[in-house]
Order: sequence, then C-alpha cells, then structure tokens
Amino acid sequence: MFFFAGLSKRTTTEKLHEEFAKFGEVVHARVVTDRVSGYSKGFGFVKYATLEDAAKGIEGMDGKVSFFFFFLIFRSFEIWQSQLMARLLSVSGT
Repeated sequence: MFFFAGLSKRTTTEKLHEEFAKFGEVVHARVVTDRVSGYSKGFGFVKYATLEDAAKGIEGMDGKVSFFFFFLIFRSFEIWQSQLMARLLSVSGT
C-alpha cells in the first residue's frame, strides 16, 4: 500500500482511483478528507493488486505526487510475522 502526500484539496477518492488505475489494477484507493469541509486533507492511500502493477504506478506517477513507500514496511512485517510463526510452531512441536 502506498501513502501519498501533496494531493490537491480538490482530489477525490474516485479521481485518485481513476488516475492510478491507468497503470494497473487498483484494489483500494482513498483520499482522507476533512469532516467539516469534505475537502482532501492532502494525503491518501492506494493499493495495487500486484507488485508489478505497483511498480508501473510508481513509474507512471513519478513527479506527480510524493510517494512514501509504506507498502515496503508492511511487506517486511508480513515476512517477519510469517517467519516468527514458523519458528514458534517448530519450537512448540506442532
């Protein structure tokens, strides 16, 4: 999943999804909005179906938005979590 900053206050979730879908299958897109005004707070999230689609999105949107690669952190956590579970299972003998 990507975290984006620097979005226009007029950016909508639909527009974010539409723009990133040009580069691959978008599973989830969301612009965080202000509860009172309904306008974008300037950041949002996009999740692609595959890492290949994500790479195309990064390349296609390069220079248009600020990328923060939270998906790398999440992916590292998933790998760490699966390794931890494997170790715990091997220690417990199950």
